[in-house]
Amino acid sequence: MRERQIVTIGADLYPTFRDRMRDALTRACAASGMERSTIAAKLSEAHSRPTTKHMLDKYLSYNEDIGFRAEEIPAFCCVTGSIEPLKVIAEAVGFELLSPQESEIAEIIRLERKRTALDAEIARLRSRSGIK
Repeated sequence: MRERQIVTIGADLYPTFRDRMRDALTRACAASGMERSTIAAKLSEAHSRPTTKHMLDKYLSYNEDIGFRAEEIPAFCCVTGSIEPLKVIAEAVGFELLSPQESEIAEIIRLERKRTALDAEIARLRSRSGIK
């Protein structure tokens, strides 16, 4: 199991969490192929709170006083089709985000390990009781 590593979020950390999040949001906007005004309109629809292109531009700026609200991130990810912002959050607390396919592969590996352990336990019990 991966050791949890807590990232200290502060002014002395480079790049800061805010910088990593802003960069992830910016990359997600660019990769979506949509104009920011379109993303903003879709965000407004997704979470029933007005979001304008101007607001989105400010969220993605270097202004330390303005940031993207955590409750808006799921809608942003759905609108842009990017999970990068979620990865930034997960990594900040020492976790790794898996895609659905990666998650299924991890579950298969976990179950195979469990099966191996069960097979070994069955073999041990059979050996001990003389059952073939």
